[in-house]
Amino acid sequence: MIFRKANPITDQEVRERWRSEGDHGDRCQVCHRPWARAGWRGMWVHHIIHGANGRSDESCNFLFVCGRCHDMIHDGCYRDEQTKELQPHITLGMVLWIKSHTSEWDADRLAALYHRRLPDLEILAPYYLEERTRWL
Repeated sequence: MIFRKANPITDQEVRERWRSEGDHGDRCQVCHRPWARAGWRGMWVHHIIHGANGRSDESCNFLFVCGRCHDMIHDGCYRDEQTKELQPHITLGMVLWIKSHTSEWDADRLAALYHRRLPDLEILAPYYLEERTRWL
């Protein structure tokens, strides 16, 4: 596969419009926690692919996440409040799996932004799948 050079698009207005009008609704796309229950960490527009060329503000490259899940995507640690167990990191493969279930999925564009083949899609860890059912 040959990759074209990806020219990042940086546009705060696009990010804000996507945040308010995107097909994600008002829930974290990882755990499905509603905006109103996000707590002090709030909700974030996460750039799926970011790197040396910067972050590209395109709908295919956005994921709407709560602050806790955003931390877990960026190698943060989280202990379940009830069980006190350390929860698994949310990998790029898991993020791509989530995004692949949306109308904005564009694997070719994400690969161009990534400058290499995307990792395989990876279903969310059981902890997050269980949490999704709790918030629906």
